[in-house]
Amino acid sequence: MKYVNIGIKEAHYDAMYLSLFVASFGILLSVIFYYMRKVNLDKVTNLFNFIGLYNLSRNKFYVDKIYSTFIYQPFFKQSKLFSIIDWEPSF
Repeated sequence: MKYVNIGIKEAHYDAMYLSLFVASFGILLSVIFYYMRKVNLDKVTNLFNFIGLYNLSRNKFYVDKIYSTFIYQPFFKQSKLFSIIDWEPSF
């Protein structure tokens, strides 16, 4: 049991350090891109657009469209059908 507690504690530290590194890297990139203007954003946009990532991220990776098509609309149609069946008068 002692080894499990030590392992869990060390795993939390790894996750903490990783999240701090990623956050610091993002802040550094934003300072370089927007505050210091050391990087031409049009070139970076064109580079990521060449791969296709810029348009995907601009459209939020189409998560809203996928959610609406595969989860929301089928559930709405199923609910409508069940409400019609449920509201039929019983004799």
